[in-house]
Amino acid sequence: MQISIAGGAWIIGSFYGTFYSDAPQKLPEIDQLFPRVPARLGRFDDFTKLGFAAVGLALQEAGGIDLEKSNDTGLIISTEYGVMRTDLSYYETTIAEGSLLSSPNLFSYTLPVTVIGECAVFFHLTGPTFCIGDDARSGLKALETAEFLLQSKNVHRMIAAWIETPPDLGDSQTKRAGAAAVVLEMEPQNVSHENRRTQSIVSDLASLPSLFALFSNLDVSETYL
Repeated sequence: MQISIAGGAWIIGSFYGTFYSDAPQKLPEIDQLFPRVPARLGRFDDFTKLGFAAVGLALQEAGGIDLEKSNDTGLIISTEYGVMRTDLSYYETTIAEGSLLSSPNLFSYTLPVTVIGECAVFFHLTGPTFCIGDDARSGLKALETAEFLLQSKNVHRMIAAWIETPPDLGDSQTKRAGAAAVVLEMEPQNVSHENRRTQSIVSDLASLPSLFALFSNLDVSETYL
C-alpha cells in the first residue's frame, strides 16, 4: 500500500493554487470559492478563515464536498505560531476596556483547534482531528502524523494541513500568513489514477523543505521559507 494525494491547496497572500492546477490564481472572497459557507464565516479570525479555505479547496479538488452526509476523513493541523495574532488582538480589547471586558467574538478563536471544529462540523469530518505543534518543521509534522495514522489502517483518508498567521513583529523578520492542505488516501501500489500523482509520502519526507514543496505550481523560494 502507498499514499496518494487526492487533492490539495495552498494560499499565500492574495493568491492560491491547487495540487493539480497549472498556475496560481487570484484569491477571491472565501464565500465565492464554495457553493455554501458557514453562516458565521464573517466572525472567523484570520487563522480559522485561512485554514477553512485551504481545507475546503483541497477537499473540493479531491472529489467534491458532500455537505449532506458524514465521512470518516480525519484532519491534522500543525502550526508554529498558532493563534498568537488573535490572542494579542483579544488581549488588546481587554486592555482597552480597563481589564473588565474582552471581545466575546475573539475569545471563541483564541484556540488553534477552533478551525478544526469549524471544518469538522461544516464538512462532516468524523475521523481523527487534532492540532499539533510544528516544531519549525514547516508543515511536515502534520504530514508525518497523517501518514502514521493512515499506515495504522485505522482511517483511510486524512487531511494534513499547515496554517500560519504570524503576529506582526514590526520588522523584516515577520513572515507572511499562509496555509496548505493535502488530502491523503491509502491505495494499493498497483492502482493508478488518470490525472492523479500517486507517490509515497514516506520516501519524500526527508527531502521536503516544507508542505508547500509538494505543489509544483508554487515557487517555494517566494513563499514562507
